Amino acid sequence: MKRAEEWAGPSKRPRVADDKPDPEPQVENKTVRFEEKGALLTLSEDGLTLSGSKGYCMARANCGVKYGTYYYELMLQPAESEYHVRFGYGTKKADINAPAGFDEYSYAYRDLNGACVHKSTRRDAYGAPFGPGDVVGALISLPKPCENSCGATVGAPEDMPPGSDECRSDAASAHLAGTIRFFVNGKDQGVAFDDVPCGDMHAYYPVLSIYHAGTVVATLASPFAAPPTEYAFEAIPYAQEV
Repeated sequence: MKRAEEWAGPSKRPRVADDKPDPEPQVENKTVRFEEKGALLTLSEDGLTLSGSKGYCMARANCGVKYGTYYYELMLQPAESEYHVRFGYGTKKADINAPAGFDEYSYAYRDLNGACVHKSTRRDAYGAPFGPGDVVGALISLPKPCENSCGATVGAPEDMPPGSDECRSDAASAHLAGTIRFFVNGKDQGVAFDDVPCGDMHAYYPVLSIYHAGTVVATLASPFAAPPTEYAFEAIPYAQEV
């Protein structure tokens, strides 16, 4: 039997130039954007431009909030034919194939008649109607919890420190609700909803619905075109999980 060679000699692979740069690492797209959507909506690559086609369905952003005050904006684009918009906030349980405001899990402002909608119940003349060319915004305020003197977690306005005498310790304080208000071209339309359930079990995401062939561009991070001036708020923060 022929003896196998013990040494095969130098490698025949070509040398890699020492000055060749390493490939760029892949960076996760850590931006707040619309991500989930119903079948009748088209979403741009950056997740900020949404277009409708036929009936209502909904898009939901990838990041939500549980406590604090947050704001985002939409710009309604010109169109050759009439279209309609609803927008606001909703939880993960909101039906993505129905319009915003359809069920108990989403709260919406409607372009027609300036109505607000929740659980498919419309309250007309809440605010001003809006349409193409307008900048509309949604601000949600969710109270933070604090500790009362007995150590029980209750709700309190966010400027009250834990242990503050102002913290409410009665049973009702355990069921504090958040508020949602809307803006048209920077003008406050007032509180649309003042009974939004809040707490660790509730996370709210920007939601948007378009009826027929219209296009809406979202601004989910500053700078905003027409932000509220009378309220302290933040943009929706990026988070892996809420």
